[in-house]
Amino acid sequence: MPEGGVELTEDDFIVPEAAAAYIAEFFVEDMAESGHTRWNSGTKAVNTVVMYDETGLAPSAYAVELTEGYVVVSAYADVPSLVLEWADEGEPVYSGASLAAEEDLIYTSPLDYYVTDGEAVETLQGEEVDAEEIPTPLQDCRSQENVAPALRETIAEEKTAWLEDHPFAAYAGTDSNKGDYITDPFVYAHNAYTQRGEWKCTDWKNYWENYTGYALRDEQIPGCKNPCVPVSITNLMRLYGNRYGTTSAIAIKNTSNTSIFKSIIELKYWAGPFQHYYYKPDSKGTTGDLADDFARDAFAKYNINAVVGNMSHLYVSQVKEALSHTHKVVQIHLGADDANPYRVDDIGHVVVGYAYTELWNDYSNEIYTFIKILDGQNTGNRFIDASFVAEQGTSSFAVVDFAG
Repeated sequence: MPEGGVELTEDDFIVPEAAAAYIAEFFVEDMAESGHTRWNSGTKAVNTVVMYDETGLAPSAYAVELTEGYVVVSAYADVPSLVLEWADEGEPVYSGASLAAEEDLIYTSPLDYYVTDGEAVETLQGEEVDAEEIPTPLQDCRSQENVAPALRETIAEEKTAWLEDHPFAAYAGTDSNKGDYITDPFVYAHNAYTQRGEWKCTDWKNYWENYTGYALRDEQIPGCKNPCVPVSITNLMRLYGNRYGTTSAIAIKNTSNTSIFKSIIELKYWAGPFQHYYYKPDSKGTTGDLADDFARDAFAKYNINAVVGNMSHLYVSQVKEALSHTHKVVQIHLGADDANPYRVDDIGHVVVGYAYTELWNDYSNEIYTFIKILDGQNTGNRFIDASFVAEQGTSSFAVVDFAG
C-alpha cells in the first residue's frame, strides 16, 4: 500500500529553491553550536545559485552562498544526505568560472561541476565534454528508503490534501505507455518504447527554467469550464514577466495569475458584424483555432512586444528549432486523440512548451524528442512525447517570439 494511500514518485521528493537557504542555515546553526567551524550566529545566506542535472532540464542542487563560506544542498530529498558540500571559509568551487548570462551550472555529484549554454557542455576549466558521458552518482543514489518514514508519511498527507484541492492534478504522469502523462522522459522512453539498452540524452535546450510560474486551471474563477487557452496565455505572460526588465514585464511580475486571467478573458474579437468573447466559461472554452489570435490580443493589452505565429501542424523539427532560440517558446494545441492524455470528452488541450530533450537508445538506435511544458494543471516536471503527438496529425503549435 502506498504511503498514506497515495503513491509517491521522485517528483514528490524535490526540494524547492526557496527551501534550500533554510536547510543551509539550519546546517550552519548546528555546525556553529559544535564549535568546530568559523560559523556563528551572524552567518547568513546571501544568495542561492540553482544548478541543474545532466540534461539541464531540472534542478539537481542549490549552492547557498553565505556571509562566510557556502553550503551545497541537494534538490533531491531522497538521497542519503541533503548537504552535499560545505566550507566555512572560501568561495564555491564554481566561483573561478566566468559564467555568461545565458549559461548555467550542471552539478551531478560533489565537486563535479560543468557549464552549459544550452548546447555545449564544458568543465569549469573550459574543456568541452560529451554530455552523454557525464557521470550521475547523485541521481543514481536516489531512493525513498533514504527518507525517514515519518517524513514520507507527511509528504503523502500533503500530497493527498493538495490533490483534493486540485482535482485536475490527477493528470500526474505514469510514465508507462505511449500517450501517458510524462514526468520523467527517461522512465517513459524505457517503458513505452525500448527496455533494452540505455536511453541517453543527445540534445536539449532549456532557456526558460528559471522563469516559469505555474498558472493552474483550479486556481482561476470557480465554474469556468475548459479554461486551458487563457491559462496557457497567463503562463506565457508569466514567463515574459519573470524574465525581462521592461515596464510591461515589471507590471506583470507584480500582478497575480488570477488577475491576469480575469483581465484577458474579457477580450473579444470581431466575426462578421458582431463581437464575440475568445473564452466562453459556460461552454467549451476557446477553440484551438483562436488560441494564437487570443494570445496576440492579450499581449497587446499588456503592451508586450511579442510576435505570435499562426497555428500550424506540429512538426518536431520546427518546435526544436523554435526552442533553440533564447527568446522563443511555443503554444501547443494538443488534439483530441490518443497522443493527448489531457483530453476530456473529445476536447483538446493547450499547453506552453519551453524546453526539449532528445533521447537516443544505444541498443535500438531509436530517437525521440520530449517537450517540457507548462500544462496548466500541475506543478513540477511535465513533458509531452513530441514524436508520438506529431504522428497523430491533429495537434498544432504556434511560435511565440518575445524578441518582437
